[in-house]
Order: sequence, then structure tokens, then C-alpha cells
Amino acid sequence: MPGQVLNRRFALRPPRVVGRAWNDAARDVQEFLDSIFEESQGIPAGFLGLTPLEVLVGETSDPGVVTDGWMSAGAQLVTAAPTTVTGVTAASSLGSSTTPAREDHQHRFSLLSNQGETVGFDGVNPVALPAPTFYKGGVLINPSAPGDVIIWRAAWAATLTALRAYQLGGTTVNVNARRNGTSEHLAADLAVAAGAWTSAGAVQNTAYVAGDSLELRLKAPLVGLPTEVAIQLEFTRP
Repeated sequence: MPGQVLNRRFALRPPRVVGRAWNDAARDVQEFLDSIFEESQGIPAGFLGLTPLEVLVGETSDPGVVTDGWMSAGAQLVTAAPTTVTGVTAASSLGSSTTPAREDHQHRFSLLSNQGETVGFDGVNPVALPAPTFYKGGVLINPSAPGDVIIWRAAWAATLTALRAYQLGGTTVNVNARRNGTSEHLAADLAVAAGAWTSAGAVQNTAYVAGDSLELRLKAPLVGLPTEVAIQLEFTRP
């Protein structure tokens, strides 16, 4: 084949004929041609026209002998079926320091957030983490009558999980909160005693979507006028 590099060595180097008279170079040329002829004995005629045999790892194939072509007599081909690597199964796996992973292998990772939570993937199932918690609320200063105050427009989906209230200066006040001016979060108003946080317990109408409004409600009766009433709502996202 033109341009093909063959792994075969000749006994002599080609003689230099440039600048030499033919009678002077003829003997060297003849010796070189004779060496090529001797080295080529045993190679079947027309071997370059043969179709190469493709041997894949794991197949059984005869590597042949030197007289089949320009193959070194010491050439070795893998012809036996390879041994299955220990630990590699039909199921996708993570791999380890001693067990290789499949092509469709899995990965695990773990990240530490600035709030101390670990975000990760164990290679099989997503790691379930508590939903991020945030709070919305406000303080009513020296209220003298029941009233409603809108304090927040939801910028994302969220779920209400708790409502608490605190009051100073009065004896007892009643509070509630609602979504979009209609859906109250407590089935019954929460009576808040003075000087301590009071939890409302179960909440309702908890699902917020982007654009929803949160409204704080100070309800009647006001027993002893309070100086401050704080209402705090706890959400998770999503």
C-alpha cells in the first residue's frame, strides 16, 4: 500500500548512487536488491491485498503466523474472553476505591450552606432537608380599636406553619391574620395575654402563591388598651 509503514528491517541500507558512475555503484545496488529478495522469502504474494482481520477484546481469534504477512513472529493478540471485573453488575453503581463504576454510574455530593444545613445527594435518592423557614409579622403601636393592616405581598410560593402573638400594656387582646382579605388563618381568634408569646396552634388556608397578600388583624374585644401588639407568622418555602 502506498505510504504504508511496514515493520520489516532489511539487512543493508540503500546504497548511495547520486554522483557515482554506474559501473562504480552497480555492485552495491545488486547487493541491496539481493538482500530485499532474501528477506521477503516466505511472505505470500499479494498479501497487501488481504482484508485485515479485526479482533475485538473478548473474541476468540487465531493471531496467525509470521508468514501471513508483515507480522512479527512474537506478536501477541488478546483472544480469550476477559474475566468479569469484580463488583460490576448490571445495576448502576457508585463505584469505590476497589470497584469501578459503570458508564452510567452515579455521583454523590454534599454541600454545606451558610446556615449550617447540608445539601446533598447520596447517589440514589435526593437528600430530604427541612424547607427553609422565614418569618413575616408586624407591631401595632397603641391601638385603640380593632383594625387590619396589610404587611406583605408574597414574592414566591410559601406555606404558613404557625402564628404567634405578644402584647404589652393591656389585659387581653384578640388577633388573627388572613390571606388576600378573605381567608383567615385561625378558625377562632387568638386571645393573647400580656407579657408572653402566645401560640395559636393549628393554622388554616396555609398555601401562598406569588402575589398573595398577608393581612394582620386586631379583633375585638380589647380588654385594657395595649401599648404594643406583635403578630408573627412562620412560613416554609416552598
